[in-house]
Amino acid sequence: MYQLLQECKIQVKFPSINKELSIIIKSDLTGLQMKEEFCQLYDTQKYDIDLYFNDVVLNENQSLIQQGVGENGIIIIKYAIPITILLSSANKKYCLRLTPETTTMDLQQHLMDTYSYQNVIVTFYKDEEILLPGLSLYDQGINKSNIIKANVKQIGG
Repeated sequence: MYQLLQECKIQVKFPSINKELSIIIKSDLTGLQMKEEFCQLYDTQKYDIDLYFNDVVLNENQSLIQQGVGENGIIIIKYAIPITILLSSANKKYCLRLTPETTTMDLQQHLMDTYSYQNVIVTFYKDEEILLPGLSLYDQGINKSNIIKANVKQIGG
């Protein structure tokens, strides 16, 4: 038995580039398919994109309809920066997916939460240059596939 594909009109907002669109989607459109279409339209050489609905990243393997996107739904597109962090003190490497607004202070908090660090100062480097704590990683030229080194120092004794 065949099921008719339904269509619905949704809004797509891409705040980073001040773009808003009204589009019609079919009920079988997956997050991955939509993401691939937008990757073809917009610059994704330096950054990836994530699709959000109700402040949650959409699952790439499910249809948008199954995830609750319906008539007049609003999808937000945000740039994402997949990077690798080399943590010298723990001799570990891990990958993170960040937003362009992420700062080194955010990264430091993430490390402290992940490794239960207390009373530490973390210095981040890209190509031997220190990354500044107040600026976003985006503003410091960090893009996808960059490797950031983290040096953790204990405060006090």
